[in-house]
Order: sequence, then C-alpha cells, then structure tokens
Amino acid sequence: LDADFNRPQIASKLGIEAAYNWQDAANGKVPLSEAAVKSLLDNITVLPPDVSPAPSRLTLADPRVTSIIRKASASFDLVVTDLGPVVSSDELNLPPGESCPFDAAIVVRDLRFASGAESVWVGEALYDAGIDAVGIAENFVVEDVTGTVVRS
Repeated sequence: LDADFNRPQIASKLGIEAAYNWQDAANGKVPLSEAAVKSLLDNITVLPPDVSPAPSRLTLADPRVTSIIRKASASFDLVVTDLGPVVSSDELNLPPGESCPFDAAIVVRDLRFASGAESVWVGEALYDAGIDAVGIAENFVVEDVTGTVVRS
C-alpha cells in the first residue's frame, strides 16, 4: 500500500496502470477489492495510490486511511505500507482515540541523506505512535576499496 502522500511511486515503478486507487476506496467511491491489483504469478497484491496531478490529500490522521489499512490487514497475511519520508511527528498522528493500525515498522535509512540520529528519531516517533516493533534497514550502503562498509 503506497501511502507516501507526497511522492507516490510504487505504481509507476512497477508499471501499473489502475482504473482505481486505494484513495478511491477510502473516499467510498469503490470497494477496496476494486482498487487492488493482483499478480497471480508473483503472489502479490498492490494497492496503488492516486497519482493524478491534484490527488486528494489524505494523511495518516484521517480515519479513512486507517480504516483502509485495517481492511487490508484483515484481507492479507502481510501488508507493507510505504509512508515515504517522515520528517515530523505530525505525519504520524492517528485519528483521536484510534489505536495504531500497524504491528511493526521498518525505517529505511538512505545513507546518502539521512543521519543515524534522524533515523533513530523516526524510529522513536513510530514507537511512540504505538508500533511495538521498529527496525532500521540501511539503504545505499557504500563499501570502500577494502570491502569495509562506510557509514555516514
């Protein structure tokens, strides 16, 4: 589920053109099953985002978004949700009185741009939002000529 509200890219990266998106389902225009794109060969279902020039600006704080995440979780064994770059704790706010819809999170740290402190901050913000299992995966790891991993 691509929930990167600022730069949704999963559909374009996978070459998916869909008639509907999960935001259409969140807004009640179609059932969630109509927004799902299933690959039988890969045994994966993608819930593509709205990529129109002026997509509806939903956030994680919108109960329609957490409702879609809960519906997807009820339908699939594993739901991977791309939240995109998290730069403030406001982006992790949930609707008032609602529990977190995620069981676990992986913070992908791009070593070219993100510091360790920023990644730890995001991990702690996710934990504070109610996610009990938070891990950090380093991306774009660079090795020097000796094969030693160089970190920023």
